[in-house]
Amino acid sequence: MKKFFLDKILDVGTAYKTHERVVYVIKKIGTNDTAANKLVIDNKYMGPIIQNTSPLRKTSSTIVGPLDLEGLYYVIPGDTDFKVEGTSGKIMRVIGTILMLDPGETIPSDLLARFKAQPNHYKTYLTGEYDFGAATSWADGTEVTLYTLTPKTIEKYIFNDLIFIEYTGFTVNPGDVVIQFYLNNNPIEYLYDSTVDPGIDILSFPKYDGASAQDVPFKAREFPIEVPGDNTLKITAKNVSGSAISLSSAKITLYAIAEFLRTV
Repeated sequence: MKKFFLDKILDVGTAYKTHERVVYVIKKIGTNDTAANKLVIDNKYMGPIIQNTSPLRKTSSTIVGPLDLEGLYYVIPGDTDFKVEGTSGKIMRVIGTILMLDPGETIPSDLLARFKAQPNHYKTYLTGEYDFGAATSWADGTEVTLYTLTPKTIEKYIFNDLIFIEYTGFTVNPGDVVIQFYLNNNPIEYLYDSTVDPGIDILSFPKYDGASAQDVPFKAREFPIEVPGDNTLKITAKNVSGSAISLSSAKITLYAIAEFLRTV
């Protein structure tokens, strides 16, 4: 077996196929698509990504680059069809290792096991937003819902990776707005201090291309949030500034990377 760099650009809508003695092991993926962009391997869907969480590359204006799949990497065995689905004209970048098998050599067993598991266990992005519409102010103490998720019985999501917040149409200072997490309507941060507002400051969740404001992304790595089947996660934003916040065509958008598992 020989190994070589894998770093290729795949066009949306183009059909690809690996050589019979070549295995792709994809460790990172990125895209320039601002809508769902997903890899399809052997007619099975992998987790969708989006530019707002997984851009093509790290630049001076972005705080992240391609998404690191870590242990949930993708395997494309030899003689296997694959493609990218997404917006016409957009691309996906795949980074990892090319394995060039010797004649008669077979794919390693750990990679074959991952290939079989990957359609049911992968990283994916999730997004939701609250649009204030024509409202011109956001009253102090008012909480708005950005995102809700109720997995099916056989599914589970684990929020253990990147979380981003993008907002337009208003200005905030540190301490003005907090993001809160609920599981089955119970706040995850449930012990409140009378002088400290519950929740995490909205400015702690910079957007992917907001390096000029903050270059450290927010990760839920140390304290993952597990959402088993038939349970509901809710993520909100609350004005805790002490006064109304002026709005002009305002909205708040959340993007998150989560681990998805499906039992079959």
